[in-house]
Amino acid sequence: MKKRNIMAVLLSSFLLGISGVNASSCSYSEQAQLNKDVANIKVKYEEMTGYYDEEMSGCSEADEELGLCVRSEYNYFKVSVYNVTEDFYFTVENNQDNSMKKYSYSDSEGGIVSFDWKGIMNVTTLTIKVYASAKTECVHESLRTIYKTLPRKNPYYYYLQCSQVPEYYLCEKYVTFDEIPFYEFLDTVEKEIEEKEAQQMAEQNVPWYAAVWNFIVENKVVVLIVVGVVAIGAVTTFIIVNKKRKKSVL
Repeated sequence: MKKRNIMAVLLSSFLLGISGVNASSCSYSEQAQLNKDVANIKVKYEEMTGYYDEEMSGCSEADEELGLCVRSEYNYFKVSVYNVTEDFYFTVENNQDNSMKKYSYSDSEGGIVSFDWKGIMNVTTLTIKVYASAKTECVHESLRTIYKTLPRKNPYYYYLQCSQVPEYYLCEKYVTFDEIPFYEFLDTVEKEIEEKEAQQMAEQNVPWYAAVWNFIVENKVVVLIVVGVVAIGAVTTFIIVNKKRKKSVL
């Protein structure tokens, strides 16, 4: 029993010694530099357009070039992770199917790792966890977690009502709010259209003096500059004319 206790103590000391060596291998200066560099990593996305293949669209690229048909398009996001160096690798997990994929500097082009995301009909959160690579002293050390929200495509974007108020939030092409029922969308957007039309009518019926006053209020800086220039010109002209009169009297 005593021997077993001694062996257990020795084994624990050995394991602690190993973990201590591994922990100390990541120096403070290395950790500080990694923390500085990992802060430069940025994540962006952009809309891209793809084309369904012949089987899906019933139209080949050759037939489209001949004008015989038009291939169906679809949108997706190209997600790019910038400023990835040999010191890092990262994983990307999404909240749709919780799948995860690992990327490293070898997957990049000039330090930019890009991948496509086609699940654009739902708002998606990407969880990007960045770790120190084997090129560093701090191998597998967790350095940073980045959350990136990808919006969903708005099915109401293509409706005729939205062409009248394209800047309205319910009519944007990509949105992050939950989808609302069609009747609610229609009622809200039609009210927005009515308000916009009423405002346009009111602006058309504004008296000329009210329109001038509104212009002055909205552009007061420009008006002050113009008035200042005119005033300086008037004063300068007055001084010059006054001097000429005095000379002629003499």
